[in-house]
Amino acid sequence: MSMTTHRESEAVSVPSPCTSVCRMNERLSNEPGGLCEGCLRTLDEIVQWANAKDDYKRLVLSRIEVRRHILDERT
Repeated sequence: MSMTTHRESEAVSVPSPCTSVCRMNERLSNEPGGLCEGCLRTLDEIVQWANAKDDYKRLVLSRIEVRRHILDERT
């Protein structure tokens, strides 16, 4: 059985969905503050990301996919 070092576990961490397009748009969602036009996260999700555990990050990524699907259906 191999032991994972701290540095190795950081390498497999969930990557941020940030696209460096940071504009909150209230028309994209009825969430307070709307959604970021770039990554489709709420302001709360963006703030929590840096200190969040990977399970939470994966949950946010799945929410983003649902949001993307809904927005695609609108167009």
